[in-house]
Amino acid sequence: MWNAYHLVLVSLLLVFLLYMYYAPSFKSERTFSGITFMFFALVFEFFLFLLMPYWEAKFGGNIVALFAVNALMALLLVPVQNVFEGALRKRARDTAADHTES
Repeated sequence: MWNAYHLVLVSLLLVFLLYMYYAPSFKSERTFSGITFMFFALVFEFFLFLLMPYWEAKFGGNIVALFAVNALMALLLVPVQNVFEGALRKRARDTAADHTES
């Protein structure tokens, strides 16, 4: 019924919801950036966990090819993280501005 993929996906969803709820309340830029990085590191690891059996079958266990695919995936994740972090910073500023106007 429930396998490891389901448990990891539900855990990531829970972490994402907690992150979206608490992100606007982070006062420190370092804390905000660090928690954003940790969330995306967890997402990256989930995709590695999910796709590794497929890649191993496709590349026959070739370590260099697996490393190249992992590196490419990590490079593609960086712009996504930057966009997501920028949107959350804007949301946090808007939330803070709404609270000061009241």
